[in-house]
Order: sequence, then C-alpha cells, then structure tokens
Amino acid sequence: MRFFIMKEFRGGDPAEYLRNAFTSVLRNLHSGLSQLTFAENFKSFTVQDLVIAAGATEEIRNDLGNTEVPSLRLILRQSGGGAIIDGVTAWSSEFVYLTNTGGTDATVTAIFFR
Repeated sequence: MRFFIMKEFRGGDPAEYLRNAFTSVLRNLHSGLSQLTFAENFKSFTVQDLVIAAGATEEIRNDLGNTEVPSLRLILRQSGGGAIIDGVTAWSSEFVYLTNTGGTDATVTAIFFR
C-alpha cells in the first residue's frame, strides 16, 4: 500500500493547508485499509483441506512464528459431517490440535489467530 505524501507548504493559510492535506491523507488511508483481505488484518495462519478422521485428533504445526501461541481459531470451510472442536492437548508455540468428535470424516479449512 502506498501512502500519500503531503505537498510542501508554500505559503498561504496554514490552517487551510493542514485541513486539505490531512483530509487527503485520511481519504487515502481509508481507501487502502479497506482493500486489505481478512487475513492481512490479523496475525494468523491458515490450514487448508485438512482431513480429520472420525474420532481423531490432528496435530497441526503452529505457523505464527516466534513463540506465539494462537488464542482462537475459526473454521472457514468444512465438508463432511464431523464436529470439529479444539483438541484436548493444550496449544503451544509448536503445535495446535483439532479433534473431530463426529461419526464421519471431515475436511476443514481453518484460520488460527494470535
């Protein structure tokens, strides 16, 4: 995203110059921020098309980086009749866990957030 650079002040009314410059900056900032995707707005990682067998728990590598542990997750897409919950094992800076408590396999796409 490219940010607006204020024009050099070359005399005149300073209040009018600042009002016009800041209005332009805010307009450009609003325009740029509104074009960001959902994932670009949050520190997160996405797991796509993860198959979780009925009654199984899947260990998923934590891709947040550093030593951060995700605090929540959102299932973006799911096929199959499974019921997906957080695993019994605590999430760590290395892995997160999802469990399928349903009676059939499920394929999920999930996003994990800091």
